[in-house]
Amino acid sequence: MRALILFTFLLSLSLLSCSYDESGIPAKEICNNDIDDDGDGFADCDDQDCWLSSLCQENNANPEVCDNGIDDDLDGFVDCKDLDCVDSCEYREICDNQTDDDNDGYTDCEDQDCAGHQACAEPAEEVCDNGLDDDWDGLVDCDDPQCSETAACTQAEICDNGIDDDNDGFVDCKDSDCADSCEYREICDNGTDDDNDGYTDCGDQDCAGHQACTNPPVEICDNALDDDGDGLIDCDDPDCSDFPCSPVEDCTNGLDDDGDDLVDCEDPDCSFHPLCTTENICDDGLDDDSDGYTDCADLDCIGAEGCGECDAVSGQGCSGSFCYMHRSQGYAGLCVETAGTNGPGEYCNPVTTAADCVPGYYCSSGFTCQPLCRRAEDDCPASEEGIPGTCSPFQGQEETSPYGACVY
Repeated sequence: MRALILFTFLLSLSLLSCSYDESGIPAKEICNNDIDDDGDGFADCDDQDCWLSSLCQENNANPEVCDNGIDDDLDGFVDCKDLDCVDSCEYREICDNQTDDDNDGYTDCEDQDCAGHQACAEPAEEVCDNGLDDDWDGLVDCDDPQCSETAACTQAEICDNGIDDDNDGFVDCKDSDCADSCEYREICDNGTDDDNDGYTDCGDQDCAGHQACTNPPVEICDNALDDDGDGLIDCDDPDCSDFPCSPVEDCTNGLDDDGDDLVDCEDPDCSFHPLCTTENICDDGLDDDSDGYTDCADLDCIGAEGCGECDAVSGQGCSGSFCYMHRSQGYAGLCVETAGTNGPGEYCNPVTTAADCVPGYYCSSGFTCQPLCRRAEDDCPASEEGIPGTCSPFQGQEETSPYGACVY
């Protein structure tokens, strides 16, 4: 009799958690009909029976997707406003090349096309509760050491407000701190299938995201936090024995933080920092973007003070006028109102004017018009005989002018 009562009890439990078809066989979850076919409280791709279905496979990417209207990498810049999308988007005005690309008289961040673009913003101080990486260091809110002592990152978990109060990545009843305050359909660490749905503990989707089902965090060796909870922080933790435990270079403070005699963008550690991918300082005598060209010799500096106002090869930067290289002005590109008409190899006078030749050419010391080239691109055209040319810097201008003469 006792066995019959126990069987009846267990059967009633299974009936509560499952649906059956007309033949008495438990219903199978159909993964794309918006119905909880098996009656377990989860429909379609929310049901763990469907997680391996091709209908439910998704790729969740952290990098910025450039055409979905979402700030995927949480840095505060969406789609084409994000520097990560510079190779994927078409811009009327490129916001960081010192050129008036759309010839409207406004360059880079002065152009309203660049309003709100990342290239025209500065990293802000980290706000610890807005879900954004405000200071662009790759760490969001309480993951950022700057937030470790703030009130937003030191609260205890409240178990019924839908908020991750203690910022450990687990909310309300998903947080082990709430084990004594919550009622669970499936208890996630007792080795029992409490809700009789065929899945036990962390194998049950009721436990998805629960702290008991998450691997112990790994120590991050340079964030000033005890990530794995063993009482040892960063390089004091043996887990960091293979990590180069020296200070990390801060790329924006003008200091040699890691003691290698290289400061900010001089340091290869900063090569991928947003402020170090262009020659952003044009009078410091340094090759800030490590491309082999320093200050005015780098095309990134065209338009900066003392570096010329335009590109004498492409002509960009002069609205309604023409750009020529002026020897008397530091071999920089300057705008003139009237273009020259003398073609390749024709006579010109380099003493009287810089604009005897057609645009894109310069007057050589041999009094003939020759093609001007950019040393950074080595863009000499082939000779009439098909011989490739090499862009050679003008004598004495190796470090100051981006332009050169084509040598065959």
